Order: sequence, then C-alpha cells, then structure tokens
Amino acid sequence: MEKRLALLIGSLLFSFFTCIAGPTENILNAIKTGNAVKLSEYFDNNVDLKIVDKENIYSKSQATILVKEFFSTYKITNLELNHEGGPEAAHFAICNMTTTQGKFRVYFLYKNINNKSLIQKFRVEKDG
Repeated sequence: MEKRLALLIGSLLFSFFTCIAGPTENILNAIKTGNAVKLSEYFDNNVDLKIVDKENIYSKSQATILVKEFFSTYKITNLELNHEGGPEAAHFAICNMTTTQGKFRVYFLYKNINNKSLIQKFRVEKDG
C-alpha cells in the first residue's frame, strides 16, 4: 500500500513540475535530446539563425530543417547552461554544448508574444 501511495505522489509531483517547466527548460530539453521538431515549436515565424557557417534570417520551416541537419550530424553528448537572464518579455540563455565532433556555444533569445514564448535568435557557434 505504501509503495502505491509513494508511486502516486511521485507521479503527481513529476506531472506538476513538468507542467510548470519554463520555456528555457523546455528549449534546453529539446536541444539536449536533439529534437528539432520540439525546438521549432518555439521558433517565431522568422528566426535570426546561425548554425556553424550558415547565417541568415530563415523562416520557421527553413530554420527547422537546418537545426535538424545539425542535430543529425553532431550528436549531442552534453549541454550545460552557463547563463540566462533578461526581463520576462525578452529572455536569453547561453550554453556550452559538447557533441561527438566538438564543442559549441549556443545562444538563444526568446520573447513573449501574445502569451507565447517565441525564439527570435538562435546561434550555434564553434567554441574557441
């Protein structure tokens, strides 16, 4: 009986914390798992995107394709959040990403538009 109660409480707490996870945590989880489709849910209609040597303002669908290509080429082994900040209306995060083929620095900026957090800028640059 105690095991069932503990399992039920654990499940409820997990569900609660999953629901209250902020946009930064959700974006980081999408990056960590190499899930371009999940990440693209946070892309605005146009994204100022830089991935290694490709840099431009891309549509949401183009940006998704480029991120998907990056994730398929560079398998992520670790992602560490270094810094995040900014007001609620425009929040940013800077991370160190380790992949099977090297280290990268990740930066993204999202803004709250119509009560939805949308990435305006997303950059992945070689570290060093």
